[in-house]
Amino acid sequence: MPEANSPKSPPDVVDLLYRDHERITLHLIETLPEGEPQSDLERVAMESELLERLHNLKDELEAHLYIEEHVVYPFCSKFDSFRTLITRCHEEHRTARAGLMDALQPGMPDDRIRKMLQSLRADLEKHFKFEESELFSLIRKQIPRSEREELGKQLEITRLEWRRVLKKAG
Repeated sequence: MPEANSPKSPPDVVDLLYRDHERITLHLIETLPEGEPQSDLERVAMESELLERLHNLKDELEAHLYIEEHVVYPFCSKFDSFRTLITRCHEEHRTARAGLMDALQPGMPDDRIRKMLQSLRADLEKHFKFEESELFSLIRKQIPRSEREELGKQLEITRLEWRRVLKKAG
């Protein structure tokens, strides 16, 4: 669970990562299509909406994975006690990326996308639970609050840089 911050205290890295997990979980829930189209026109509209939601999910998830892999994990890897956890996290990130990229393949039928997204959601929920119960608690135990706050600042700067790159590319 996120820690309560004092009014002037910046959020620490763990608080920010918890928020990311919540936001990505909501994106996954919103992305999963509901119901069946009643007409060809409705099917085309649903496919278009699904594709847009998938790309939004992809952007959000890629930003999160990037900041963990380029800010959080390298920092934590300095400590021996984190190395096994970080290795597992990297493996789970590869699985999540592969699942999302599979769902984004052109011409993929909606029912197949639905199954892929359900699988991705299950994988991410398992990953988030692991990070929150194992990695985040270890970060809080071994890294002083001031360093976690500084890491949180680095995380936010990296996220802004990532979004700038996305805007230029898109």
